[in-house]
Amino acid sequence: EILFVSAKTGRNVIQLIEAVINRLPPPPGDDQAPLQALVFNSFYHPHHGVIAYIRLVNGRINHRQSLKFFSNQTIFKPLNLGYFTPALKPVDSLTCGEVGYIATGLKDISLCHVGDTITAADCRACPPLAGYHEPQPVVYMDFYPLENNDFIKLKSSLEKFRLTDSSIIYSPVNSSVLGSGFKIGFQGLLHAEIVEERLEREFDLELITTSPSVEYQLELKKNQLLISIFSPADFPDPSLINKTLEPFINLTIFSPLKYFGGIMDLCQDHRAHLIAQEFHGQQLKLNYFMPLQELISGFFDQLKSVSSGFASLTWQFAGFVPSDIVKLEVLLNRQIIEPLSVLTIRSKAQKLALKLAKKLKAALPRQQFELPIQVALGGQILARETLKAYRKDVTVKLHAADLSRKAKLLEKQKKGKKRLKAFGRVVLNQDTFLAVIR
Repeated sequence: EILFVSAKTGRNVIQLIEAVINRLPPPPGDDQAPLQALVFNSFYHPHHGVIAYIRLVNGRINHRQSLKFFSNQTIFKPLNLGYFTPALKPVDSLTCGEVGYIATGLKDISLCHVGDTITAADCRACPPLAGYHEPQPVVYMDFYPLENNDFIKLKSSLEKFRLTDSSIIYSPVNSSVLGSGFKIGFQGLLHAEIVEERLEREFDLELITTSPSVEYQLELKKNQLLISIFSPADFPDPSLINKTLEPFINLTIFSPLKYFGGIMDLCQDHRAHLIAQEFHGQQLKLNYFMPLQELISGFFDQLKSVSSGFASLTWQFAGFVPSDIVKLEVLLNRQIIEPLSVLTIRSKAQKLALKLAKKLKAALPRQQFELPIQVALGGQILARETLKAYRKDVTVKLHAADLSRKAKLLEKQKKGKKRLKAFGRVVLNQDTFLAVIR
């Protein structure tokens, strides 16, 4: 039997709700079993503290009993609990199979994690619900205020924002070009875009963001110590490193069969290893093992391009895998410019160095002296471009026949430019820096 329903006019909406109740089986669970409630969302209320959205899997719950979060053993007594109607409607108790909310009264939203289990405070043998793990950031971006005076405002905004989203982590960073800001860790690129949009819209901030990066792990030769780095500035001397590791993901792509060749070529260019492939009529499913850095470097946009927008993907973090990670350094007039350094795989270093040198040549303003732009790996120069100097015609006021005077002025200008080149420093402005790193 088919129900004809209109959300616009409200036709048969009541019948639809009754059909859901009558035709669908109730959720499994035992209301006499020990309490197990799954946290699937939360937000901060200024009067009631952290509000946890829950689904009761087993047991019963009332507002008079003490409860605890299983992951951190935080004990609390609910201020109230209830249903969504869709407003929060308080009730005396909830039972297994129901979805509702708990006003915990806690003032720190970081204590309430999505996927955690709420149980009775005095229950010592209650097992947690399967599948929970502590959310860890996988993508990092630097956020800087457009005006340096807004740093305190950005800090205050992040503190307030974290009351509604405890999954982000942040720490202060300082750039010689962009000033003071914060390095923020996100659950993914979409999460990063949402946070940036909300900070700008809800807190009236103008932000400068760098391109996304990932966490690398280094095993040092001394004591086999494993450290994490998030930027080229943290990369130590290569002679101190035993091995480098980068994060990999299990990637699944769904696409029409006719785009198979283009997707295979794209994945190969992004260092992805094919694990399995399945064909379902005119559709295909591809499983890949790929570096996370490749995914966040424009892979999704390129996938949509080669598949005319029909392909989709899902991914899961797989762990850290040994890789040959190296640091490329940029030299302007033979001086290392640390903010422009990048981390990459050794096999892609040459190609990236050429691309970086060309971008710098296009972005840098011309100087009074000829400017060499070099990209180096260790002591080896992988790419070089030369930015021509401004030239002033010092002979414009001379008589055409005065050749000796003309030669003397040109030689003097040449020596002056040589002296400028020897002692001149290149000031990297904000626009140039952003044009290169994005």
